[in-house]
This record gives sequence, C-alpha cells and structure tokens, in this order.
Amino acid sequence: MNEIVYKSGKTHYKHVAVDGTIIKAKNSNFNVLKKKDIPTLMNIVENNYSIDKINEKSKNLSKSSIKFLLNEKLPDEEKLTQLYFVKKELKESKQTSMELNDPESKWMLNKKGKTELSYNLQLSVDFETKMILGYNISQKPTDHYQLENQIKTIKNNIKQKPELISADAGYNTEENVNVAYKEDIEIIIPTGKQTRKLKGKLNENPYHKDHFTFDYENKEYICPLNVKLPLQRSQRQEPTKKGRPGKIIH
Repeated sequence: MNEIVYKSGKTHYKHVAVDGTIIKAKNSNFNVLKKKDIPTLMNIVENNYSIDKINEKSKNLSKSSIKFLLNEKLPDEEKLTQLYFVKKELKESKQTSMELNDPESKWMLNKKGKTELSYNLQLSVDFETKMILGYNISQKPTDHYQLENQIKTIKNNIKQKPELISADAGYNTEENVNVAYKEDIEIIIPTGKQTRKLKGKLNENPYHKDHFTFDYENKEYICPLNVKLPLQRSQRQEPTKKGRPGKIIH
C-alpha cells in the first residue's frame, strides 16, 4: 500500500509526524505486588513459615500481597520465581508496584492527569496523506526515548527515511536529537518554554528561567536585566521513578 501511494505521486514521505498516546491496560490497578512488600514475601516463602508465623509477618502487607501469599494453587517454588522476577523488573523500571496478571503494563500518567497501568502507543503518520506509516507499543511511560524505534519502523515499512520529522515537546531530549542527527533527518520539536508560551502559561515571576534567553554561540544565559551568565558546568541527574531521563543541569 505504501509503495502504491508513493507511485501515485500523492506523497513522497518527506515529512512524518510522530506522536504517542497512553492506552490503559485491561487489568486491575489494585491486583499488584508492591516493591516494599517483596522482601517480606520472599522471606516468608523461602522459610516456609506456618500460618501463625505468616499472620505475624504479614501485618504490614497489602491485601493483594496477602492474597498472593495465601494462593494455594500456586506452589511456593512458582511464587518465589515470580517474586524474583517482580523484584528485578521493579528495579529496572524504577516503579513501585507491578500488576500480577499483566506484568508488562506500567504505571503511566494519562492526559486526564490520572496514573493508571498502561502502555505507550507510538504512531508515525505521513504529513501529506495522513496515512499511518508505523506504530510501536512501548513500556516506557514517556516519549523521551521513542524516536529511534519509530525511525526504524518507518524505514522498514516504506523502505526509505523521511527528510523531516515533527513531534511535540515530549520528544525534546538529547537522546532523540542525537538519533535524528545520526540518521541525517531534520526535526522540528518545540521546547517546553515554547509550548508554555503558546498556551499562555509562562511563569509570572519576571526572573524565572522562562524569561531568560540563551546565547547558543557563547553558551551563556542572559537575564531580563541583560546580565550575562556564562556556563560554569553541566551534569546529568539520575532518571526519575516515572521513567523520565535525568535532566541535564547547567
């Protein structure tokens, strides 16, 4: 289909728009194992405690953890395997709990500001024809690391790479910019400041960073009183618990 549209002259796939949307997983937000409960659960299962000892040890466990612990259909060996898996996944994802029936879903913030167990659906659309050129399902709760997979998917589906990719401010990260640079693809992505300005939501404090300008050539900020602040040093913070990459602090 992509080749037919290309040969028809309706598009040359020069400009592709990329966006992501959070899709709620079909599971319960309550049937989860919490990170704080894992050590206690492992201790109980590994030591094969009696019911009385379990009752004593499980006083501070969540209801779902107790339900998991008392599940007679699940052998202790299987429980322990699951617990080690959950422990490993939570450490890597930096999340605080995991759904038992759908462990691949992750806690994500939707457009309504509600955190739910979800997936991140990534879509690439031809700007001219509005035809979908590719999609990916991601476990990452943000769009910060998504551009590389989308470019690979686009190239695989249309057998060429676009000249230009446009996306929203969620893709404005060093990682995504570097990927586009290596692929020799021009990108149009607004900064957070540009997005806030468009929405009329710039900080009202006249000396907030929203009102500073940056001189890229000299690597210095200029404050509203025209005082220059030259770059002293830069460092990257640790990634956040919600999966966002650590900010580069200048």
